[in-house]
Amino acid sequence: MTPLLTIFTASVRLDLARLWLACVHRAFPRGDVAVEIFDDSDEGALRPEFLPGAVLLRPGTGRRDFQEAYNDALRRAATPWLALIDTDAFAVSRDIWPRAHACFADRSVAAVACAPRTSVKGHDTVALVLRVDAYRSALDAVPDGFLPRAGSEGTGGGPGAWRGHDTGDLLTRAVEARGGRVERLGLEEEDAFVRFDALTNAHLLAAWSGPGPLLELVRQDPYLREGCLGNLALGPAYERAFPGGPPFSFAVSRAAVWAALASAGPASLRACLGRAWRLRTGAKRVARFLEATPAR
Repeated sequence: MTPLLTIFTASVRLDLARLWLACVHRAFPRGDVAVEIFDDSDEGALRPEFLPGAVLLRPGTGRRDFQEAYNDALRRAATPWLALIDTDAFAVSRDIWPRAHACFADRSVAAVACAPRTSVKGHDTVALVLRVDAYRSALDAVPDGFLPRAGSEGTGGGPGAWRGHDTGDLLTRAVEARGGRVERLGLEEEDAFVRFDALTNAHLLAAWSGPGPLLELVRQDPYLREGCLGNLALGPAYERAFPGGPPFSFAVSRAAVWAALASAGPASLRACLGRAWRLRTGAKRVARFLEATPAR
């Protein structure tokens, strides 16, 4: 069968890519899709024997990092549609592609945001299905494509806060300026996606500098706190799906994370307990979907 959809992602973590791919193989009809995974790690951590049915890509000319790899995937795509789905957004329903595909019956629809963010204004690339010809034609106006652009450094807060345009914002705005429309489907709220945040950033910080700096930051940084709690929730789901290993790579102990969270005070700890419960619920949905749904 000729694929209709290319599903593209990038990762530095074998465990997340493996769990993500297992969900993709169950959620999407195998004959309709081609799957590509960009290995953004320095040492080639993604091993093909653990990622069957996916084409692995390494950095090279035109795709030095994951954001350039988005542009490369758009230019190379041999299918009418391209899906960009992060490896911390897990597809847990077979309704995703039929729902997104139906939206494209309207020729004015250039993209479908399947799990759009709500807390930050902008165009999300976490789970975006796009019409390839509409986005390719917009590259004339935005030659940098999906690359973000910094505007100015924020004032009045901590250092390192920049204003600008996030990944994909400028390209999607150019598509909209040409008459294309982005349809927003709340498939995360409909339990078709389970989405986590900061899984890789929390893992990398611990790997580069040891657990100490990460644990110090989780007391005050909600983003990294979310990453730690998400990794703790998802680790058992991965080990349940792949008991033969390789093991889940988040190396910070559960006890150390909760000791750091408790030191921030009772109110913060109560909020973290509630968030951890919701993340564990999502991780269990991923595990149940893999157990109950055969690969296509």
